[in-house]
Amino acid sequence: LKDYTKKHEDIDLVISTIELENMTIPHIVVSPLLEPGDEKKLSAFMRQLDESHSQKQKNFQMLNNTTPFLVFLQQEAEHRYKLIEQLATALFEKGYVEKEYAVHAVMREKMAATNIGAGIAIPHANAKYIKQSAIAIATLKEPLDWGSEKVSLVFMLAVKHEDQTMTKQLFSELSYLSEQPAFVQKLTKETNVMTFL
Repeated sequence: LKDYTKKHEDIDLVISTIELENMTIPHIVVSPLLEPGDEKKLSAFMRQLDESHSQKQKNFQMLNNTTPFLVFLQQEAEHRYKLIEQLATALFEKGYVEKEYAVHAVMREKMAATNIGAGIAIPHANAKYIKQSAIAIATLKEPLDWGSEKVSLVFMLAVKHEDQTMTKQLFSELSYLSEQPAFVQKLTKETNVMTFL
């Protein structure tokens, strides 16, 4: 078990039928027959885990770096470049980036598509065109062709070089999202900006 948990750092919890010594991962001991009492105990344990998990997520970097004015839900773009221009223009109009940011984001996209799997894309441009870090977000009414896959959730990342720790945190949040297809689907169906955030 020790070796296994060292190799797999993404374990959420351990359910065991014997007591475990020095276990740092959340764990619970149940009877090998998983009796009704155990099921109740397990449900309560899972609920507790979920709550502490959502407490952690209140500190999403993503939320600290966007505003309702940078969120565009249920968009009907006919091409990804159009959507990239739209998001970059919003960032420019709110004073986060230079006017050239849009052109460079499209050029960057033409070199290689920025889809990261799970229907998510993260278009961006060179940090030198960014005045202040911000994230513009769009969801698509119908998934849009984005390189090798269809995308329905787009985060335009405008992150300054100085904010490297933020970048690191953002990427771990994005990777968390990309592993939650049901959650991504829920986000893309949302029509209310505040509920979405």
